[in-house]
Amino acid sequence: MQVAMVLLAIATSGLFSLSVVATRQSVRLQNTLPPSQTISINPNSLGEPAEAAWARKLGVFADLEVDERRIAKMPTPFQAGFDRVVDNSGPNFYSHHAQDSQPWQTQSNVPDSFGNTITRLSADQSHGSFAAYVFSNVPDGEYELLLHVPRSPDFGVAVRHRVYFAGSFADTIDVDQTVDTRDTEIDGLYWQRLGVYHVRGSMIAVQVIDTPGSGPTIVCDAVRLRSRRSFDIVAPPIQSSDGSVSVTVELN
Repeated sequence: MQVAMVLLAIATSGLFSLSVVATRQSVRLQNTLPPSQTISINPNSLGEPAEAAWARKLGVFADLEVDERRIAKMPTPFQAGFDRVVDNSGPNFYSHHAQDSQPWQTQSNVPDSFGNTITRLSADQSHGSFAAYVFSNVPDGEYELLLHVPRSPDFGVAVRHRVYFAGSFADTIDVDQTVDTRDTEIDGLYWQRLGVYHVRGSMIAVQVIDTPGSGPTIVCDAVRLRSRRSFDIVAPPIQSSDGSVSVTVELN
């Protein structure tokens, strides 16, 4: 019954042309199909690790004929080495305060800040103030957006960040500026990853918005845009007795 259900699921998916048989016929099938077109959910050849319990129950082989028209192409090229920072004190940072609200203020000599300054806003009942980090002339590619702000229990607990590509909305992230988030370290500073995006369009903007849930103080410091890093395999994969595989890579 389990095999029948798998066959039904495979048939309805329409992604591949499949030939599937029960476990008792797997040895004969393994000897007839080319190795490059044979996939075993429950391998029985020497040297293969034991699969998970559910896979052992199914125990099937599949002959795959990939429909090339259904293979997703890389949506964007890889931009090696792209790394750019927009700082609150630079020309590509903008701020606007709502009517009847307090203006944004620049504070200098702030520990753990990028560029030694931050821009802060004391949130009040008016709300609607915003700031923006803008990246221009960005080539198409896959990038990660990283945020750096000093952390303090006096800062906002859910500061709204919106990401735009060429003026079109892409994502919303609420950042807790009271918690030290250490996704990655660069030159001694810790950065929080806002997200990874396939970018098409030469302008990227990260808007910081004062909302009712932001918290008492909103802080802007720096946003980093950098290409995803490629890597080279410098040592062959090593398979352990428990079936896990380790490999040594070097980041480019």
